[in-house]
Amino acid sequence: MIQIIDVNVIDCPEFDPPDNLIESIKKFGLVEPLVVTMIDNRPKIVDGMARLNAMKRLGLITAPCVFVAMTDGQVQEYRETK
Repeated sequence: MIQIIDVNVIDCPEFDPPDNLIESIKKFGLVEPLVVTMIDNRPKIVDGMARLNAMKRLGLITAPCVFVAMTDGQVQEYRETK
């Protein structure tokens, strides 16, 4: 199930996303939802770090998110295999 949540509450490393991604989201919106999990009662990004940072750069305040059940270790392992 997809939930709409505030982008500012999602725990995610900040970095400059690619300009073409920013332009794509600006033109078409977010086509693919972010994937997040709950760690210590706070949403943490699993997949979609660049998309989330692009949304923040555009000043968007909410994002569609799919929640998955993962531990912090599983999130790290997933990111390493991607």
